[in-house]
Amino acid sequence: MEIQEIGDMLRFNIYRPMSNNGQNETENVDGMSNMSNMSNKMSNKMSNKMSNISEMSDVEQKRLDVIIKYLEANDSITKSKAAEILNIEYKTAQRLLSKAENLSIIDSEGENKGRVYILHGKM
Repeated sequence: MEIQEIGDMLRFNIYRPMSNNGQNETENVDGMSNMSNMSNKMSNKMSNKMSNISEMSDVEQKRLDVIIKYLEANDSITKSKAAEILNIEYKTAQRLLSKAENLSIIDSEGENKGRVYILHGKM
């Protein structure tokens, strides 16, 4: 078993013994194989999310800090306002807000041009 600390999360890797033919042994005891499949799907989702965090550059992290401070002082922010306060292009602000939403840092309300972003958990 291996435990990794990633930010404020822990990742547990549990390895099964290998069979003689080099493949992992799969036991089907009371649905354990189904649990293993669900665990693998969850692990894949977590890995995808963690890869997003590792792909976030220092510049993106600094910009996100500005957005979070703005949201702590205000109820919500739009893509246009984010672009304005960060002095970046609208499309760049849109990508940053989308990435932050995928990482569950912020949430969105509304659709298309009426969409606003709020801190995660304030809905």
